Formats: sequence, structure tokens, C-alpha cells
Amino acid sequence: ESTSHIPIIFISSVSGDEQEWLEGFHSTTADIIKRPVNEVLFLSKVRVFLELDRQKFELRKINLSLEEKNHELKREVIQRISAQNQLQTLSEAVSQHPVAVMITDGKGQIKFINIPFEEISGYGLDEVLRHTLFDALQIEKKTFANLRNSLDKGVIWRGEFVAVNKDNDPLWLNVTALRMENNNNILRYLYLLEDISLRKKHETEFINQSQLDELSTLSSYIMDQDRRRSQYVIVLLLELVDFKTIHKTLGADAADVLLIRVTHRLKKVLREADSVAKLRDNELFVMMENSVSKTGGDITAEKLLTALKDPFYITNREILLTGNVVVFYASENDSGSHEFTLNAEDALQRARQKGRYSDQFHSAELNLPPQNRLNIEAHLRMAMQNSEFEVHFQPQLDSQSGKTVAAEALLRWINADFGKVSPCEFIPITEGMGLAHEIGLWVLENALQSVAIWRQLTGQVLRVAVNVLSCQLERATFLNQINALFQLSGYDPSMLEIEITESLFLENQHRTLTSLKRLRDIGIDIAIDDFGTGHSSLNDLKNYPISTLKIDQSFIRDIELNQSDAALVKSVIAMAHGLGMRVVAEGVETESQKHFLQNHRCDIMQGYLFSKPLSHAAFLEYIKKS
Repeated sequence: ESTSHIPIIFISSVSGDEQEWLEGFHSTTADIIKRPVNEVLFLSKVRVFLELDRQKFELRKINLSLEEKNHELKREVIQRISAQNQLQTLSEAVSQHPVAVMITDGKGQIKFINIPFEEISGYGLDEVLRHTLFDALQIEKKTFANLRNSLDKGVIWRGEFVAVNKDNDPLWLNVTALRMENNNNILRYLYLLEDISLRKKHETEFINQSQLDELSTLSSYIMDQDRRRSQYVIVLLLELVDFKTIHKTLGADAADVLLIRVTHRLKKVLREADSVAKLRDNELFVMMENSVSKTGGDITAEKLLTALKDPFYITNREILLTGNVVVFYASENDSGSHEFTLNAEDALQRARQKGRYSDQFHSAELNLPPQNRLNIEAHLRMAMQNSEFEVHFQPQLDSQSGKTVAAEALLRWINADFGKVSPCEFIPITEGMGLAHEIGLWVLENALQSVAIWRQLTGQVLRVAVNVLSCQLERATFLNQINALFQLSGYDPSMLEIEITESLFLENQHRTLTSLKRLRDIGIDIAIDDFGTGHSSLNDLKNYPISTLKIDQSFIRDIELNQSDAALVKSVIAMAHGLGMRVVAEGVETESQKHFLQNHRCDIMQGYLFSKPLSHAAFLEYIKKS
């Protein structure tokens, strides 16, 4: 049936005569059958003709396929000729372009550079062929990784970075990079590189001209009262260990490139409002304005040192830097830049003497001018007698119910001559005078008395948190005095929570553990204040009788914007709960911060969103209304 449609015609002789058959065979192109017809021979001839027909059909198919491929080859040749013409035109245009141009393949290996590229880099095509931009110009590893990451996503990358030319001189470049892909999916990367080294040099010269004496200039700037918008300006002095050795080994130009890259990396971990300046060859000056507390200085010091941990790559060498950071403070009572400068130098010298190198830092108070200090000491000796001290209370609220469950006791000193004096200024002086222990006991007694009065007047059972200094815990009589206070007053020890800072916990863990266990045996809760600002971990705390962790406000401040801070806060809450501790968030100032903490099951919140610190009477009215 498959061949029934194929016509086959045979011619036969009229008779079976041999001569007739031969004449017919020579006179026609068709096959002729001799009579009588032999059936076997006839069928054999049919099969032969059918096979010939099949082969003709296959031959026609092959011819058609060859013709089609021939057309495709012609089209491809035409396209390649066109592409080569376009590439030649592009090459001629790029070669004459005034901006340096580089083209790489999909792997990032250099395939083309123009003459301006050769001029600014010092390299010819044969020297950089099959190298990457990172290899050829010694780009900082992280910068190059960010650039390639953008290109891989099809995003145009624009930015500035410092490279190194063939002579190992710094080369500042303004770069635009993009991905090119044609219809045949041939991938290329195009880089436009503008040499801005001269512009950067002029900028540096302008800055240097305006800061002939950087230390004096920055000091005066810090002391400028018109620019002070907060009580404290935090200043960090970063000393780069071994930088002078690197300067001698690799040369001044390489050291300049290194310092530029260090500065750029540090700026990434600082706030936009913070300032960075070179103080000396191996010292950088960082200034933080508008700081609401001193804890931000220690946190920033940690960030600066962490930023130095990744290696730098200069002249094909991996360079590891360590740092020494001094954190010091200028308050509105500091008298001028001369004292500030002396104190800055003194702070760094003390840090050197303590050997706090290799990713360590030292926090130092700026000394008050001698005359001011003597005046404060004289007034402090009379402050208790003149009833100049007050205890204020900042509410702590249950994050889910919004109910006030506790308060933090905060010491205030209001003097007729000085006005309101910050605790950060006078408390360190009381320690030096030996008054801190006496004042601390007074705060404890007044705080417990206030809680007892509020309970009596409102029926509310509140807990009060009181900060204890190291000089108090170190006193052999401290625990006995606390015990006596509860026995004589009849106060319930569960009313009190003793707060110690994370740094105090780390100073002498064995001695601290003994004191805290004895306090816990009395029935007093223990809290770690400003958690996250030191070097401890929750693993360090698990064997201690800690009931509360207070997350420092510096981590709460940016939880809406900073993913690292948000992740840290969530982790601390989860792990603290796993260890049976409650968590207090300090410095809550916005509704979004509040909602974040509620969503992640923080137990207690404290901050200006709810209330500023209040006097005893004002706090009583606050809890009555709430």
C-alpha cells in the first residue's frame, strides 16, 4: 500500500520472437518485457524500479538541505563581514577617543585598550592582555568585587577609586563600566576610565592649605560653641601600627595609596556627619558630633578596628594593618583647644604605656582644666550637705502591655554656680575623691524609698534599677551595707535591680562573680548595662547570676536602617531568652523602633518615646495617669 501510488510502465513484445524483443529493447528508453511474462523476473524488475525511486527521493532531500545550508553560510559570512566592519569602525573610534577605554571578555580578561589607557597606566596591550582590571591596576579587592557584581546583574557601575600605575604611583580614576551583549550572546565588558589624579591632588592641596595645623584646627573646631549641638563631642585618635615600617619598605607613594584606602574604608563604617582627617603619617583623627552618650565612642572604635582586619593590596602585596584607638571626649565645659590638644596627646601616650595595641582600644576622659576641677571638687564636698543631689527616674514599660513595670534611677546634680552638671563629668571626680561609694549608697536608699512610697500610694509593685560602680563592688563592706539597708528598712530585695556595665563585668570576672552571687543570694536582680559595647558574649554570661540584659541605645538607634544592628538585636533577644534572661532596650525614640522590638519579643522598653527621666513627684503623677 505504501507504494501503490507509484506508476510503473513496462513495454512488452507482441510475440515471443527474439528478434522482435531485441528491436524493441534498442528503440525505447523504457524497460521491455519478453513474452511470455516470467512472474519472478517481472516482480524483481518492479522492486528495482521502486528502490531507484526511493533513492531519487532521498537525493532530492539531500540537495534541498545542501542548498539551505549554503544559504545559511552565505548569510553568516555577510553578518561576520558586517560585524568586522562595525568592530573596525568601533575600534577606530575608541582608539581616537580622548578617554581611556578598555574592553574585556566575559571572564574579565583584557582584550583591548586604547592609547589614552596606555598613557595613564603605562602598560601596553601585550602587558595586560588576558589580565583582569584587578590584576593590571591593583584595584582594591572589595571595590573590584562590587564592580563585577553590578556588571553581572546588568547594572551600569559608576564610581571613583584609586589604582596603581606601572610606576607604582597612585592613579585616581573616575570609572563607568557596562556589560555589552550582541544577538549571538557574545559577552563583553566596556570600561571608560577618566584620570582624575590631578583633580584629587588639587583637592588635597586645598585641604592641606586650609589645615596647616590639623590638630589645632580640629581642636578649635571641636571647641567652637556655635557648632556644638550636643553636650559631648566624641573624638577618636587612630594610630596605624607598623605604618611607618610600610612607608620605609614600599615608599612614600605606596604609603599614600594605602592611607587613602584606609580612609575610604573607615568612612564606610562612620556616620555621614562624622569627620576623618590625617593627623600625622600614621595617625588619623575621627570626630563624632551630636553624640547623646559616650558609649558611641567605644562602639565606633570597635568598628574602626574591625574595618582594618581585611587585608589591603598595594603593589601586588597583601598588607595587614592593626590599630590602636584612643577614645576621648570634649564637653561644653572644656576651656579651649590648647588643653584639648594636650589631653589628646596625653591620652594616646597613656594607651601606649599600657600596651593596648593589636586591635585594642583605650577610653580616656579629657581632664578638666585644673582650676575647674578644684572648683567642682569643692562644691561636691558640700553637695550632699546642701541637698544638691536628686534622683530622677525613667520609666521602663512592658513591651506588650505598655504597662510601667520598673524605673531606672539616675543621679542629678544641680549646683547654684554650675547649674545642671552632667553625671559624666562629676561621677569620675567623685571616684577620685572617694565620695562615689557614699553617694552611691545615698542613691540606693532614696530609690528604694521612692518605690516604697509609690507602692503605698498607687498599689503598683515596681522594680528600680540602680547603677553600681566598680569602686562600690570592690569595697568589702558594700554587701554588708546593702544587707543592712534591707533589714533596717523592711524593703523587699526584689524591688531592686543592680546594674553593672559590661566593661565592669569584664575587668575582674572572678571577683565580680563572687559579689554578684552574694547579691543574688539576698534576692536582688542583676542586670548588665550597655550590653554590646564591650567584648563579652552571652556565652561569657551564662554562668553568672544575670537576670537582665540591657541592649545599648547605640544599637537601637539604627535598627530601622542598619541590617547589622537589627540582626544583632534580634540575636541578643533570642539568645538571652534561651538563657532565661529578660531583655531591656534602651533609647527607644520612635514608633518604628517600638514596633520592631515588640515584633521580636523584647521584654521591656525604655526611652524618650515614653518619657524623659522624671523627678520623684513627676514620676508618681506619670504612673497614676498610666
